[in-house]
Amino acid sequence: VLVVTLRVGAVGMTLTSANRVYLFEPAFNPAAEVQAAGRIHRLGQTKDVLVTRFVYRDSIEENI
Repeated sequence: VLVVTLRVGAVGMTLTSANRVYLFEPAFNPAAEVQAAGRIHRLGQTKDVLVTRFVYRDSIEENI
C-alpha cells in the first residue's frame, strides 16, 4: 500500500507493480487525476487497472 497526494503521486512515478488507484481528494484540474492514474496504467502493466474516485454524497464536489 502506497498513500500519496495527487500533488506528489501524479508526477515522476512509475508504479506498474500496482493495479489500483483510489482518488480520495478532488483535483481542481481533471488532468491531474488522469495523470495520477497514468502512473500505473502504462507500458509494462500486465494487469487490469481499476481507478476508483471517492466523492461525498450531497457535496459540492459531487456537482463538479
